[in-house]
Amino acid sequence: MRSIINLDGVWNAAEGTLKEVPSDFAHSVPVPGLLDMASPAFAEIGLQSTLREAFWVRREFDLDREPAPLSLLRIGKARYGTKVILNGVEIGEHRPNHTVGEFDLGGALRRGRNELLVRLGPWRDDEPTSVPDGRDIESYLAVPGIYDSVELVLADYPYIDVVKTAPDLDAGSVRVSARLRAGAEPAVFTLDAVVSEVSSGVERGTASSGQLALAPHETREVEFEVTLGSPRPWSPEDPFLYVLRLDTPADSRTVRFGMRSFTFDKASGHALLNGRRYPMRGSASAIFRFFEDPDRGDRPWDPAWVRKLHRRFKAMHWNTIRYAIGFPPAFWYDIADEEGLLVIDEFPLFYIYLADDAPAVEAALALDPSVRSYGLRSITAGQARTTEPARTEWPAALTADALETEFSEWVEGHCNHPSVVMWSSNCEGRSPETGVLVERIRKLDPQRRPWGDGWNPPPTDSDPYVAHWYLQWNAAMRGEPTGLGMLSGMRKSAIGYPLGGAPEELLPHLRTPNKDFDGVPVNTGGNAVFLEEYGWLWLTRDGKPTRLTEPVYESLEGWPVATADQRRYTRARLTAAETEFFRCNRTLAGLLLFCALTSSHDRVSTADAFTDLDSLDYEPHFLEYVRDAFAPVALMVDVWNRELAGGVFHEVPVTAINDLPDDWSGELAVRVRDAGTGTVISEQRRAIRIPALGQERVYFGLTTVIPDGEHQIVAELTDGDGYSVRSLRDVRVVSG
Repeated sequence: MRSIINLDGVWNAAEGTLKEVPSDFAHSVPVPGLLDMASPAFAEIGLQSTLREAFWVRREFDLDREPAPLSLLRIGKARYGTKVILNGVEIGEHRPNHTVGEFDLGGALRRGRNELLVRLGPWRDDEPTSVPDGRDIESYLAVPGIYDSVELVLADYPYIDVVKTAPDLDAGSVRVSARLRAGAEPAVFTLDAVVSEVSSGVERGTASSGQLALAPHETREVEFEVTLGSPRPWSPEDPFLYVLRLDTPADSRTVRFGMRSFTFDKASGHALLNGRRYPMRGSASAIFRFFEDPDRGDRPWDPAWVRKLHRRFKAMHWNTIRYAIGFPPAFWYDIADEEGLLVIDEFPLFYIYLADDAPAVEAALALDPSVRSYGLRSITAGQARTTEPARTEWPAALTADALETEFSEWVEGHCNHPSVVMWSSNCEGRSPETGVLVERIRKLDPQRRPWGDGWNPPPTDSDPYVAHWYLQWNAAMRGEPTGLGMLSGMRKSAIGYPLGGAPEELLPHLRTPNKDFDGVPVNTGGNAVFLEEYGWLWLTRDGKPTRLTEPVYESLEGWPVATADQRRYTRARLTAAETEFFRCNRTLAGLLLFCALTSSHDRVSTADAFTDLDSLDYEPHFLEYVRDAFAPVALMVDVWNRELAGGVFHEVPVTAINDLPDDWSGELAVRVRDAGTGTVISEQRRAIRIPALGQERVYFGLTTVIPDGEHQIVAELTDGDGYSVRSLRDVRVVSG
């Protein structure tokens, strides 16, 4: 039967040429890991350098038995370009940088001592233009290494190559698809299946393929169903897992899966989990950007740290995480399955229109004020300046044909994870090639998950329109203030207008409320809208603006930004208010704040809100305000103007929402308090009931004339069980 030998650990490393194996492996490096973890350290690592043409890593291991009829080396993920040599025999190359490289060791493996050599390219720009290299225009380091586990698989024929599961909650069964391979001899056998609960080990169902006959070297797909009776659905609230075991007379394979369904419904604009509306709330984890963090260390490969990270995500009331612009190590997906997070799985392609000089910026702005120009530091009327040249356009060599192999490996490798509910072909790109590719690859996923396709139109009605909406950046580029006032005029507008793209291209795919925001928004037209990014307010962990947020903080009016603590407070309050706005409009299937995990250094473009990577503590202002904005039962003070007229009575509208499947009852209080002393000037309370997955709109007519000065309007929802969430607005009351 199959046996697996793990080859992770400390390997030897060296730098040298592409063709010659170095004579001296004087460095050591962890596998999985990156080569910036080598000891002693390599110079100029992660940057283009003339010091080497290639890196080489070596591992010796002992095999205490004769090699099996089928001996495979599996390298989880490695970059850039992988070549394998075993015992002096060149085995082969795996050019993709983000999927499993599988190498048939043939007769090169032997009993006793074996020497394994792996050659890696030193820099992403050395890759052929037809190979995705994971480039990210908001990142500058590209550190090579074997960044996922390495294992030796010893098996016999008939061999179980690929297993895919498709749960059917209505039928109480799971459809199993298995790719089987015969060896040099014909094989007559049955493929047997057993499904058990992971937590208890209790067997829940069995099935058999019936008798199969494979000719020599034949590969065949086999499908059949296993009935489970009354299965327990998987969800973020109850991440219940099953394990499928498949057996041939000579091989055995297990995969975990969950019984769940997921779709986007065009008619309602909602995401549906297990057949019920499920509002998605979350953020993103940009693992490749985190790779360049100077304090990263070995954390991405520490299961305890990664589990804690996902629990910290859930502590923010997030039920969804986007693995953005790159795949983390495989065990991250296992942890997402176990902890209960929906995952948007995004291929690392990030190519976007960029302007490279001031005239181009001005021309782009004249055509479309929302177009992004990276490197832009400031823009005023008639003037723009950039700090670095741009990389533009979708590479002509990245065709559907060129990408198909790696996309196939990706989808077939990740398709059993119940946490993965959506694929994303790229970030913010526009190319007909990905649309062609999505339709080819969709059939490889038996669960037919929806796809995002960058800034292309949604491929089908069942796919969402993916929006990136950065209000602050757009305003800063136009030389306008970037406070909350920009939301005042947007309450009746389409939700989902993305950064970049002309309106005439996008309007057919958007959803708009067909009533005033003061009424009940009803979705009309277009695909479901998934707000995948917003929040352009990033600060480094020491509280400094990033290179992309400097213009925003320079243009903020009425908000304190002089010190690190003030900027953190401002970020938290603005992010919370914007989150409330998007959620309470109720036209979105989901929304993800960018970004929950990324990097922090002087050249960084985006940043997360952690203050310490060991403790994974959130910045206190962020935790206090943003967490409430993502609560399943939440609210919004619908006041956006910084100044209110003095000497008059005011009405305060409050919208309360409920993402839970049951009605929620409690109390809604609205207070006006002096911003300096905290003295409550006015307070009103009302009982409130918010229907399941619904919304309530309440108006508070203040019975007190608020005196001139700085004040806060605070709305709070509470119940008898200690639940409490707030929404706050800072206002300045001015008479005359």
